[in-house]
Amino acid sequence: MIEVGLGGVRDATNVLPPASLAAAVITAVGHDHAAALGGSIKAIAAAKAGIMQAGRPVVLGRQPEAAAQAVLLRRGGRWRLVEGVVCRAGWFAAQAGGVVRQHGCWQVNRVGTAVPSVNVFCLLPPACRAAQELGCPVIHASEEVRFEPAGSEPGTSDGAAASGGAAPQLRQRATMALSGDTAAALVGPGEAVQLDVSLRLLGAHQLDNAAAAVAAAACLRRHGLDRIDLQAVAAGLEAATLPGRFQLCQFAQDADVAAAAAAMTAQGGDAGGGSSSARAGQPGPWVVLDGAHTLESAAALAQTLRAAFPTAPVALVLAMAEDKQHRWGRAGVGAGGRRAGTTGHVQLAGAVANAQQLASTPAPRVSRRDICQALRTLHPVAAIFTGVPIAGGAARSAAPGQLAAAWQAAAILGGGRPRGGVRTRELIQASLTAAVERARMELRAQRGERGVVVVCGSLHAVGAALAHLPLVPC
Repeated sequence: MIEVGLGGVRDATNVLPPASLAAAVITAVGHDHAAALGGSIKAIAAAKAGIMQAGRPVVLGRQPEAAAQAVLLRRGGRWRLVEGVVCRAGWFAAQAGGVVRQHGCWQVNRVGTAVPSVNVFCLLPPACRAAQELGCPVIHASEEVRFEPAGSEPGTSDGAAASGGAAPQLRQRATMALSGDTAAALVGPGEAVQLDVSLRLLGAHQLDNAAAAVAAAACLRRHGLDRIDLQAVAAGLEAATLPGRFQLCQFAQDADVAAAAAAMTAQGGDAGGGSSSARAGQPGPWVVLDGAHTLESAAALAQTLRAAFPTAPVALVLAMAEDKQHRWGRAGVGAGGRRAGTTGHVQLAGAVANAQQLASTPAPRVSRRDICQALRTLHPVAAIFTGVPIAGGAARSAAPGQLAAAWQAAAILGGGRPRGGVRTRELIQASLTAAVERARMELRAQRGERGVVVVCGSLHAVGAALAHLPLVPC
């Protein structure tokens, strides 16, 4: 299995010969890497469609954006050689036959570099290199692999129940129903099957991902890997974990306290009076690590966390990359705010019909404020903003003050705190370690249920937490 690094059309992994490709798998297309992939959901979907190979199967996961689904399925143009201009603002404007389009995908020069416009040649990506054009058999994963949630299993980590709070739901149970080509490959032609499964991956979005994985496994079996059968698929689903995505941990000292409390409870409690948990000590909060840094992933994190911890107090630790999810205007507006076709004093004009259509389509207006608005639905008792090194340095790390401003803007846009709702303390800390410790202090002040520290905003933040904090996975 080869995972694409970025997009698909120009990714270095897109070098496999078609005959060796059992299937190209495209899960839900969101707004991640928008600046590098064109700025709109259509452009992002077109880039991801580049992993398709003529005549080879394509597994499509559930697409929340209808525009992305249409791009992935419809006929598109092929690559063509065009002449272009390197713009003063750092954007590449491709020109063919007097027609000009601006493409944020190519940042030939860094923004702000004072260089004159020069002519270059490059390969312009098609509007869409889609399944219909390439003759790819399409397997719609959400139609051939259906999961019906059947509830959740209580967590089994030591001391979870003894801590006096709600036990975390470490697994979600579901009934998996197979049909179509996927069922034919795994259980035989004309057969339909239902199977109860228990997943360690939590959230409705993970059921969609699991459906795509099962459909892809069926493609591998048709490609000659006979060892992949229904039992192997079920075992894989139940064993699969994804570090950095709703990864539940606790501090080592809290794990020891919780284990001691559980042991005392198993022995019948304290004969001398008092609760066993009081004598063993109250464990500190749970820690959830999640690299959520887009609107879609932040919303999924909030929904999943409240399903697992419906009433637990939450303290949020947020650190993000500076270049993630900047606000976009309409498609065709460059990073410097100029309209497409304007580079310094050079005015570029003209457009073909499809360029006009794409240019008139609003690009996603997603920003850190929107991500904060999704996270505010957790109603945390504290939101603590910090920074982490990105790619080994601080240059790409968003300033904590910027994150705090985005959080406050989200509050204003959302109408502020609901009457009687939780008042969120907003704090800034210089390091992730200090921020997590402050979050634990804030939760210790909350009496009753064991709280949850949520570290999110970047996989770099997750990596820093795992590297520098004494955490024990649950």
